[in-house]
This record gives sequence, C-alpha cells and structure tokens, in this order.
Amino acid sequence: VNTNEAIKHDVSSARGWMEDIEQCEGSTHGVGAYTVIRCDAIFSAGSADADCEWKLWGLDFHMERLHSSYSMLTLSNDSSIDLQFN
Repeated sequence: VNTNEAIKHDVSSARGWMEDIEQCEGSTHGVGAYTVIRCDAIFSAGSADADCEWKLWGLDFHMERLHSSYSMLTLSNDSSIDLQFN
C-alpha cells in the first residue's frame, strides 16, 4: 500500500471539495473547520426593485458546530482561546 498516493475526493459535494482543498494545500493556511449552510433567496412577487429576503436553514446548529470544531482544533494549541458567536 502506497501511503503517498493522494486520496481522490468527490468534489461535486461541499465536503469532498473542502477535503480536497485541505489535502492539496495542507495546513499552510492554519487549521480550520467548515460547515455547509443552505441559503434560499426569496424574491418578492411583483416587486419592481426585485426585493430579496434570505433564509438560512439551521443557522444556530451550524454556528454551534463551527464553534465546537474550532474549540477542539485550537484546544491543543492554546487553551486560553475562547470563541464566542453572538
């Protein structure tokens, strides 16, 4: 088994795309965490100026997920870091 071979990711999915970037670029940009948030653009019917409202699905869940991931990533590097999302 050749452990130097690159793992191929399905870059058509958000997770695969981010894992491929992480594999190709390594940790040159530091540690990071990601999540995928669904955003819907809702345009007002009949509006002359094309008003748009954004719906973000599960925002609280995803912000907590990012907070947890960053906390775990930075815990071994600096336990004094306290991330706050407000």
